[in-house]
Amino acid sequence: VIGEFQWACFMRTGHPALSKWGKRSWSAWPHLVVGTGDHVRSPVTLAAKEVGIERRIGLTVPTFGAVAPLLTQGNMIATLPTVVLADAMQRFELAARRTPFDVPAMKHVLVYSARLTNDPASSWIRGLFRDSFRERLTAADQPVFGVAVAQIDHHAADRGLPAAA
Repeated sequence: VIGEFQWACFMRTGHPALSKWGKRSWSAWPHLVVGTGDHVRSPVTLAAKEVGIERRIGLTVPTFGAVAPLLTQGNMIATLPTVVLADAMQRFELAARRTPFDVPAMKHVLVYSARLTNDPASSWIRGLFRDSFRERLTAADQPVFGVAVAQIDHHAADRGLPAAA
């Protein structure tokens, strides 16, 4: 695991739900979702169902790039990984809040051929990618969570580091 996407709720600054943020507000307002296909079950929908609430889908869009501009145009909420809208928050005057219920983090792994495990060049490029990816996730989490969410390095031993580095 090289990192985990943390979930947050995004809406326009001044959205009425911000004044009384919680499960009731989250479920009362229409949601903007990104269509990911017919066979993918949304972790947000599954997590909401576990706590007994539903989200009302107001609009489904085909790409993440459409989300920020559309959120500015009304009172919809989008529950997405923080990294999706981190760069757009200031430009589109968006607010972000923690999800009012737990949504499991989306784990990401870096897959490579086992024969390259000890290859110095492959190890170097994997390290660059992993570090860059984690920096991006850390920067994305800070506007929502106030601090970076700890990332666990499961491949630290490959670089002679303790596992919590």
